[in-house]
Amino acid sequence: MLKVNGGRSQKDRITFCTNERAATAIRCKDGKIDIKFAKQDVDMMKAIIVILAISGTLSLIKAYIIIPLIINGITIKVLYFIPTFVYVLFTFISVIAVRKEGGKELLKNHGAEHKVITAYQKLKRVPTIKEAKRFSRINKACGATIYSAFITAQIIGFIIYVKTGFVISEIVLFIVPLLFQTVFPFNFIGKLVQFFTTSKPEDKNIELAIAAISALETKQQLSEIVKETLKI
Repeated sequence: MLKVNGGRSQKDRITFCTNERAATAIRCKDGKIDIKFAKQDVDMMKAIIVILAISGTLSLIKAYIIIPLIINGITIKVLYFIPTFVYVLFTFISVIAVRKEGGKELLKNHGAEHKVITAYQKLKRVPTIKEAKRFSRINKACGATIYSAFITAQIIGFIIYVKTGFVISEIVLFIVPLLFQTVFPFNFIGKLVQFFTTSKPEDKNIELAIAAISALETKQQLSEIVKETLKI
């Protein structure tokens, strides 16, 4: 069984990736499925880098500018939430972009992506369409849970500050969400967002997701066979 690090959906394709490679199943105009492989999902890596860059910059601004002003009584406590406002804004923009640019087919593919990866992790093998249908389209580790984790960490930090006067280090509020983004309550908002970024998939959408993860697993198995053969 593969350790799948993530997935990504577009209106005509679904991608799954591991540390070593990515496999994309593409629905062609004639209805057939084409498979493409890559060493890594470049678009996903770019998105992660952007998120980390934004979060890191906000953490620095808050730690060295906003918090000192609040502690010294120069500005109001609500400014503590500036990073949170930015995270919420980006989450809202992402939802609008997905629904507008991808349309219904992307939402269905996204739902299929979540169902299939969850089924794969639970069954420890590639599921059938019927098996994948039994699982939820709401996934605990969707990309939306990253912003969700940052938002939740900031809220917790604010509550602790107001109640006790203790300021949690921004390094902690940056690292903890990255480590626990798939754990409640950090992923709760992300799960709610998925009700707007996914929809109930049809069999063809689930078939596309299964084709992607099946291709990725087959490629991995062949790679391991080749490595073992070269050792002999």
